[in-house]
Amino acid sequence: MAVDYSQNVQVRLRKAAGPQMVVGDATSSQEYVIPSTGADVTHYYSAGYYAKGANAVTQGLVRTTAGIELVYQ
Repeated sequence: MAVDYSQNVQVRLRKAAGPQMVVGDATSSQEYVIPSTGADVTHYYSAGYYAKGANAVTQGLVRTTAGIELVYQ
């Protein structure tokens, strides 16, 4: 069974407040403080589907993966 993926697509990740997170730009990251009690921390993001460059997006599926980096100080 062939999977038809969309072409010319870009998925942009945004912080909960709306600004775009830029890959490789630490200043665009979203910071969370983990409480000393060890309570859970919830992360909120949104993702948008955009045309890549001047080419039209083609119909199809979109699949993406994002990773979260934990920096402990």
